[in-house]
Amino acid sequence: MERLRVRWQHKSCLTVQAFDRSKGLTLLWHSNIEVEIQSYSAFHIDANVLDLQLNVWWRFTGFYGHYVASRKVQSWDFLRVLSARSSLPWIVAGDFNEILRGEEKSGGRPRPMYSMNNFKTVVSD
Repeated sequence: MERLRVRWQHKSCLTVQAFDRSKGLTLLWHSNIEVEIQSYSAFHIDANVLDLQLNVWWRFTGFYGHYVASRKVQSWDFLRVLSARSSLPWIVAGDFNEILRGEEKSGGRPRPMYSMNNFKTVVSD
């Protein structure tokens, strides 16, 4: 990842090793922001970000939701824990391994309604 960081001209990066089937997580950033890593695991990187040009703090979480259906509730509970940790404006991005609406899926078996509803609930919390 260091080679890509230099090639893409990013100031720094944090890479978290893969868990099971995941490919791992990486957060890269440029020199026009300061990043304070708050926590990380195989499923998330949580950081406070200072935009140096605007002098504004905000929060970013890169997230990987569990792909095993029986463990998705743990992912959603953890998002709620992260949400409670700060009052900064918050952006969460990543692979949640879930969809909000059935129309988002193409091919394969339809997603169970209860699973999408659980995800909708955590997104709106």
